Amino acid sequence: MLTKSTEQLVTGMKIDDYGRLFEQELALNDMTYGLGVFFAKDAYEPGVTYRSQYALGMADKSGKRLNMMVRNIII
Repeated sequence: MLTKSTEQLVTGMKIDDYGRLFEQELALNDMTYGLGVFFAKDAYEPGVTYRSQYALGMADKSGKRLNMMVRNIII
């Protein structure tokens, strides 16, 4: 479902927009602890080997979500 939503928005989305989208999606579903997009070489930006954006939900031992973090990777 997230893939289809992203396909609809892709023309106007920047890499940081993916992070915000993933944070919103994580907040809607307690069963999901991480979402990300990982682009192959030159797929997102020419000359950039790898580009990704992901959000990770952190939980305590009981499974209660504590916080979320977004990471951006450029290689």
